[in-house]
Amino acid sequence: MINLIKIEQLGMRSHIIRKRTLEVTIYYIALSFITLLLWGIDKYRAKMGQWRIPERALLTLVVIGGAFGALAGMFLFRHKIRKIQFWIMVIIACAVHAWIW
Repeated sequence: MINLIKIEQLGMRSHIIRKRTLEVTIYYIALSFITLLLWGIDKYRAKMGQWRIPERALLTLVVIGGAFGALAGMFLFRHKIRKIQFWIMVIIACAVHAWIW
């Protein structure tokens, strides 16, 4: 009887962990996609001489989970690639978020 209860508890815990992992994965994918889009919009506005997205907003997105999208945007749009502060923040955030994920 005791072994049966332990197995049931482990099964429930496994289900909770899988559900949480799925939610975290969806969060990172969504935020990375949004960050990638904003990186592209900012690059377009820079070329057109229009109002830009503040660097603080871009870096905030990097820190809260959009680091993978930012890294993709840096390569895809060649945007913010000359700023060492962006490279450092994006690489550190990618490492941290990969560890969390």
